[in-house]
Amino acid sequence: MKALIILIMVMFVFSCSESTTEGNRDTIPPSVSIISPSDGTIVSGIIDIICISTDNESVKKVELCIDGVFSDSLDEQEPFIFNFNTEILSDGIHILTARSFDNSDNKNYSDPISVEVLNTLGSNNQMILISGGIFTMGDTWAGTHSDEIPTHDVLLDTFYISKFEVTQSHWFEIMGSNPSNITGDDLPVERVTWLEVIEFCNQLSIENGLSICYTINGKDVSWNKSAIGFRLPTEAEWEFAARGGLLEQSTIFSGSNDPEAVAWYSSNSANTIHAVGQKLPNELGLYDMSGNVWEFAWDWKGQYESTLQINPIGPVSGTEKIVRGGAYYEVEDRIRVSERGKELIDSRGGSDHIGFRIVRSW
Repeated sequence: MKALIILIMVMFVFSCSESTTEGNRDTIPPSVSIISPSDGTIVSGIIDIICISTDNESVKKVELCIDGVFSDSLDEQEPFIFNFNTEILSDGIHILTARSFDNSDNKNYSDPISVEVLNTLGSNNQMILISGGIFTMGDTWAGTHSDEIPTHDVLLDTFYISKFEVTQSHWFEIMGSNPSNITGDDLPVERVTWLEVIEFCNQLSIENGLSICYTINGKDVSWNKSAIGFRLPTEAEWEFAARGGLLEQSTIFSGSNDPEAVAWYSSNSANTIHAVGQKLPNELGLYDMSGNVWEFAWDWKGQYESTLQINPIGPVSGTEKIVRGGAYYEVEDRIRVSERGKELIDSRGGSDHIGFRIVRSW
């Protein structure tokens, strides 16, 4: 009889234990989001898709879906970084979502983000979406060059800008030649004239089925601002991006107050250009906006005005075009984000210090 009572008690305790476990079963799903690339980004080549996921207990795995189709899965790591080759996708808009599971098999989905795949750009020319806004342009630190004042507020629309300077391999792919003095596929193209860069932008637009931005008549170039093809940044767009856009930390150089961290310049370059993307990026993920090679802008060189400027495009005429960012042979003072240089539109000069990056209107 005593044995029967003990057996009944054991069964009762086990039953209560099962009920308690079931009653306390975790039913809270994990949270998950895609933090890179950002919504609306133009991508190409191999990219990192970065997800974060948290749970009240623990995250078991995160899955990546492209256009609603399972692509890959990663287990128990934070952040979850998917190394993804966009070349398996067609050019155009694609939707990314992440799906997270916890150890109780609760699941949740991220908000979807859209990316535009443009693999004819090549893997070194991912475009970054720069949210528009207002910033102070010019020498905000005081005591440098007279052409950087007066400082003035500028309001800009949202635009895309290339993550890297245009490389020699990309130039060759589009133009069929390489004018550079110091050669290498991953080096920035240089020894190009402003007019040749304009031709490159138009040809790249044509290759991607986009309306061209420029009409070229000899040395006269007009810009169709309603076109959505590739173009040069305006001087204001260039400086806004170099400063970090709306994420600006007021650093003297693009991304840091330490030029060694972000720039190839006279103190560390060994007097030569370097492959793009070797230094740290700025707040927006843009590389080499200080040093390496000067970069052409759209604007003619002119004096600043003190009043608010809205999407400025520079003087209507001039003799020299703006170049920005400094180069590998320049001292610190010449690679600041507010530094302004200039160059004739058809000058090649045997130099190996001027290149460019591209933008697109949003």
